[in-house]
Amino acid sequence: MFGVRNSWRRDYKLRPNVEAYNALYSAGLSATSFVASASGWATPTLGMFTGGCLLGLSGLYASFAVENFSYVNGLWKTVPFYIDTKHMPGDSNRLYLGRGFKWTPDHTQRLYDIQNAEQENQSFAAPPKVYKYVRQFEKWAERLHLKPLVKAVREPWFLNPYPHLPIVDEDPRNPLGWPFLHGVGKRDYDFYIPFASLNSHVLVLGTTRVGKTRSAEVMVTQDIRYHKNCSVIMIDPKGDVELALRMYMEAKRSGKADKFYFFHLAYPELSCRYNGVADFNRITEVATRITSPLADGGNSKVFKDFAWLFINTTQKAVYKMGKLATYEHTKLYLSDPEALASDYVESLNNQDLNDLIVAIEDTLDLQKVPNQDKGKSKRTLAIKAIIQQPPESMRDEILHDEVLNSIAKVLQYEKSHYDKISSSAGPHLEKMTTGQVSELISPNYDDETDPRPILDLRKVIREGGIAYIGLDAQTDKTVASAVGNSYLSELLSVSGEIYNHGVDQGIVTLNQAKPRKSALVRLHVDEANEVFGDEFNPILNKAGGSGVMVTAYTQSVSDIEVRLGDRAKANQALGNFSTLIVFRVEGSDTSQYLEDRMPQVRVLSVNTDSRVNDGTGSNADGQFRSSNGDTINYESVPLIPAVAFNQLPKGQCFVRAKSNWYKVKMPLFQPEPDMPANVYEMMRDLESHIGYRVTKDLPRAA
Repeated sequence: MFGVRNSWRRDYKLRPNVEAYNALYSAGLSATSFVASASGWATPTLGMFTGGCLLGLSGLYASFAVENFSYVNGLWKTVPFYIDTKHMPGDSNRLYLGRGFKWTPDHTQRLYDIQNAEQENQSFAAPPKVYKYVRQFEKWAERLHLKPLVKAVREPWFLNPYPHLPIVDEDPRNPLGWPFLHGVGKRDYDFYIPFASLNSHVLVLGTTRVGKTRSAEVMVTQDIRYHKNCSVIMIDPKGDVELALRMYMEAKRSGKADKFYFFHLAYPELSCRYNGVADFNRITEVATRITSPLADGGNSKVFKDFAWLFINTTQKAVYKMGKLATYEHTKLYLSDPEALASDYVESLNNQDLNDLIVAIEDTLDLQKVPNQDKGKSKRTLAIKAIIQQPPESMRDEILHDEVLNSIAKVLQYEKSHYDKISSSAGPHLEKMTTGQVSELISPNYDDETDPRPILDLRKVIREGGIAYIGLDAQTDKTVASAVGNSYLSELLSVSGEIYNHGVDQGIVTLNQAKPRKSALVRLHVDEANEVFGDEFNPILNKAGGSGVMVTAYTQSVSDIEVRLGDRAKANQALGNFSTLIVFRVEGSDTSQYLEDRMPQVRVLSVNTDSRVNDGTGSNADGQFRSSNGDTINYESVPLIPAVAFNQLPKGQCFVRAKSNWYKVKMPLFQPEPDMPANVYEMMRDLESHIGYRVTKDLPRAA
């Protein structure tokens, strides 16, 4: 009988719990047999044997009944679970994401059955009536101050199938969505993904306030704690300080507080400084980073190209002068190329050249210069004349000075024309060098009174540092985009150097340790759709070989398509992510994209067929006949339908990993008394821990 039950093609549980009745009947008959045996109505042997068999049968049916009840009663529940971050699961080989189960065709069938039942007005998303009665009883016990009774009906424990849950619409903790998406799994298990698989990158999709930040905290905590030499970098356009607090706490607990860097455009007095154009492998990278945020559509591309050319000339001169590239230098020399020419010539330390310039200045009459040279100084005209017609004694030196010849080309333009074609970069550079933000992204290296450290990505990667980059994009999107792209450009440059020469290039290793070939970098990028492009795509394509593992967070597939301007390019970018974590998404674009790439499975449905024949008619024999039958139909459907991605409760997600799909519930963190309340408290704690100042004008604790 039970072998037949186990071989049924359809494990349908959305039905009356008939096993419970069978268990009661069997228990009653078992008791009757025992009574009959004791009272002499049946022989002791027969009565005890029959009673024992029926009792065992009752227990077996009872286990089936409990299983069915637990399944149906769990479909409407969304029970959160908490973990202590000090005892976070996971290790150096596995990344913990929560609790869940592998999604199989059986779960698709159960979901399909629930959707059919919902259409027949059987709701499995809402709690049963008995749950409401238990809540009323709870309120009654509260009014009578029966605390033990209140706790018994409120807290979840094995004898309370109806604990108090945040499932009413008025409760701000209500996760909404379809709770049965997780209920179809019956049992949860700790879910891990291999750390090595992160090398092929992770994409986290989900609308706002559904769990992306929580997933970032879960992953970042393990990145810092379980990997000693792993560099963890978080680029957060919104500037969510909760992530910064989490990263600092984990750095402190792991003994890495001195390697923690906090950069935030909204908190310049607390932030470390960063020069996004000072470090490069090819000098042309500087002009590319500075002009990257400029518009390049239509006629704007011509002006952007001119700006790139002039800035590149500026940076070549700055480099040869022995100065560090900064936004301040770029703005100064772009707006005043005559100052660039004068400073560069001065840096050559050629007294004969300087004497010749002075001599030519004495012979110039500014009233007789050509129109394109009107408004230029005598020194500038003298330098231009020498470059165009160098004296014989300096010919080779001047002709082979590439920078000097590039400056001469810039000086040929009429000032008004030069200002016009270089104006596209002016407003952008003005934004980057105005106010307190300029102190962060164009630091003054000569200011010995400023205790704020200057962030060096090479050092962060080499030492396994932790860096939080808050861009405050809501205040100024242009500056945020420029700074974010600078970080990504430098990271790409550094990763290329690591790939070619190793992470310990130029470093003397102790104890004859072998220099490391590759680094270990966990790069988290929130609102990644804002940075998809020339800087980010090469990191996804190529930086994995140097140890860079990217986790990107965005709201939808169409955000990436809008950013790249083409569906094919968006699909190409999405193809770089082998692991997907999908929270609730809005609209149909993302869910349909996922469904189109979902394997097809077969689900079955049962159609009931009832017929009656009254036995009359031409060939009738006068006999009444009836028949009933069930027809099983198969249908091919996606493993996970698109609507499931739109109905996920908060904090729950589908995960595509290890070539399979999993349903996962993210953990919540237990309260942590030692967590700083805000960034000011965090930086005070950091300074007291490391023993020196890293902030400017931070209000001291009383």
